[in-house]
Amino acid sequence: MSIYDKDGNFVKKAMAQICLQHGYGDGMELSNERTKAAISKLFYNLPIHSVTSVNMGAIGQLNDAIGGVTVETLESFSFNDSTFVQGETVTLNGNSAYDYTKYRDTSQHYTALKRLERQKQYLSKAVEQGMDAVKRDVGVLVDIYDIVKDYVVTDLTIDEMTYIATESLDYSFGQIYSPAGTVDTSRTFERYYLDDEAFEKMIIDIFYEKVN
Repeated sequence: MSIYDKDGNFVKKAMAQICLQHGYGDGMELSNERTKAAISKLFYNLPIHSVTSVNMGAIGQLNDAIGGVTVETLESFSFNDSTFVQGETVTLNGNSAYDYTKYRDTSQHYTALKRLERQKQYLSKAVEQGMDAVKRDVGVLVDIYDIVKDYVVTDLTIDEMTYIATESLDYSFGQIYSPAGTVDTSRTFERYYLDDEAFEKMIIDIFYEKVN
């Protein structure tokens, strides 16, 4: 990732959490562009044609706009005003959707990975339910955008988003991939190191087709 000083001047390249790249910007379009560049570099310069970031503060409203999201809870915990019991089937509404996707016990190792699994689960269910809602009424997409637009930074226009959504209605939402790697717990903060060989193979398998 690229490091910048407080005046926005480039300082150096560094190895760090990829999500930190967003912080070296303005929190808006510049952060998106720098994050897009960092992700493209990580993905062996794979072109990325557009980028959208969503503040987690939008989750409750977005969740409720599609009628709540039903999940089978992956672990037991309490956070803010929410309590979850592993294995229970619950429909998340408002703050409970935020709590389910946000919670992490920083006093324990590997909880970042546990949170990631909950977020992947939630996102898969939310996309599935959201696509069902759009199939019933494409105008729902505009309604959703109006609800969360103050939390979203994107280079897509509403017309482009509507077009992509309608074109995607016949697609099935595939899995969310997690690159293989190892967790280093020897320091104050965990570090996740990619398995470079496995990551390269994953990128090739997902994005490329063999040419005879």
